[in-house]
Amino acid sequence: MNEKDAILILSQVDVFEYPFHEWLTGHKLILAIDTKVLEKYDKDQLSVLHSKYELIKPFSNYISNGDIEFWSLQSLTKLYNIKSVVIRSEIDVLRAARIRDGLGLSTNDYSSSLLFRDKFLMKQYASDQDLRVPWHKKVNTPSDLINLDFDSHYILKPTLSGGSMSVHLLKDQKDVSEVLASGLNTYFDHDYNYILEEFVELPVFHVDGVIINQNLEFAVASKYIGKCTDYQELRPHGSYTLKENDPRSEVLKSGVSQFIKGIDLSHDYVFHAEFFYNEKDNTFLLCEIACRMGGALIRETISLYKGVDLALCGTLANANLLKEIKYNDENEKQFLGWVVIPPRSGTIKKILNKCDLEFVKQFKSTRPIGEDIENATHSADQLMSFIFSGEDEKDLLINYEQILKWVDNHLEIVPAGDNL
Repeated sequence: MNEKDAILILSQVDVFEYPFHEWLTGHKLILAIDTKVLEKYDKDQLSVLHSKYELIKPFSNYISNGDIEFWSLQSLTKLYNIKSVVIRSEIDVLRAARIRDGLGLSTNDYSSSLLFRDKFLMKQYASDQDLRVPWHKKVNTPSDLINLDFDSHYILKPTLSGGSMSVHLLKDQKDVSEVLASGLNTYFDHDYNYILEEFVELPVFHVDGVIINQNLEFAVASKYIGKCTDYQELRPHGSYTLKENDPRSEVLKSGVSQFIKGIDLSHDYVFHAEFFYNEKDNTFLLCEIACRMGGALIRETISLYKGVDLALCGTLANANLLKEIKYNDENEKQFLGWVVIPPRSGTIKKILNKCDLEFVKQFKSTRPIGEDIENATHSADQLMSFIFSGEDEKDLLINYEQILKWVDNHLEIVPAGDNL
């Protein structure tokens, strides 16, 4: 290894919750980090980071800061030989791809990564791979929404967003007018670039795993409880794992393999894929697929279920250091699920920091009594979260309902300003 060889890490996340410096020991590490994250650390934490990273460069306005890319290609290359680029967040997928291409680590990472980010290109590519997708069209201006046939409902969403943010259900012309009048927020990218899809009235499943050398090396299929957009109506949402030998699991994993077979990235990666699944005839339509880890409690649930940390795998995969995945089947006899209780506007009057339900494996409450909170802004936004088990699907869903009843009895939010 050349003494100038280094790994560049782009991070908008807490690097103690995602300890890249522990996962990539023995390598020279350069950290480009969100200023807001770095400012939260105390003196001792900063001392640890400066002892573990060769260089730490903070960036304000991280989401839209073009200087991250410019600095990486213009300034950093004069000091170090960057061998790989590691990311955690979806907002860094295209940024990292442009950096890899600019560094000469690849020639088509950006065009390939777009297939995981741009929902229109994603569906066009999926169709070319003989995967079924919902009817869709690109929306560049309001005039593209004229003359819709409302015998069907539609979903309008940014092509480059994530976390189910800025997703709108259009049931009639009135919905279209209200959405346009409110102004459209693309969150990650600021151009007027949306996709319109036919609303599919089918259960949604997700598959999460790892791709090594363009092969599906590890995957777990799960079924959502409710919809990813439930947070917009402040409703709980979650999912639960399927057994390895479940026919639905096998079919959905084949869909992932079909999508990735023509994609040539310069690095390995973790993925999160979502499908609409017809359980009557075992057919599916691709909803979306991303080359990053799934959100909410997907990481924690799969870690409990299989002993595999997808955050660790994603880090090693991006650095092309992941050679094999070791997992266990100790929990294969039971079903594991997770549920997130989204925050809603008001002041917390009552909340517990532990749960005594016997089937709850992990519980977390994120806010204290007396704190003023706002409504959830994305699907992973959580006030309380649970990982729980069940002997079979029916038992697990009964336990899910028990959790919701427990929340009703142990969580109280009053209008902000009310006396507690």
